[in-house]
Amino acid sequence: MTAAPTAERRRHDRYPLSTSLSFHHGPSRRDYPGRSRNVSRSGLCMLVPPTVPVQLGHRVRVGMGPLPGLQRTCRAEPVAGTIVRVDRSDLAREGAVAVAVRFDAA
Repeated sequence: MTAAPTAERRRHDRYPLSTSLSFHHGPSRRDYPGRSRNVSRSGLCMLVPPTVPVQLGHRVRVGMGPLPGLQRTCRAEPVAGTIVRVDRSDLAREGAVAVAVRFDAA
């Protein structure tokens, strides 16, 4: 039996992008390193160390710096957002936790 397809909820196309980033985790008031997995105009998926205390609804500010050719998708200044998904299922394979962030100004 095949699972029923789920409806696509994304508003913007995603683009694969693997680059280092840093983000400020509001609740802990600390900066952490991460790596982007993909990005869109309205958010991104990033891989973060498993020790970062991320949870749904936490506020973050993500900074990736200027990315030539992606100015319309990625902003040079840090972008505020909210964590909308935390996925630890690939922790053993990736060595990191996948975190989806929805940007405030999308």
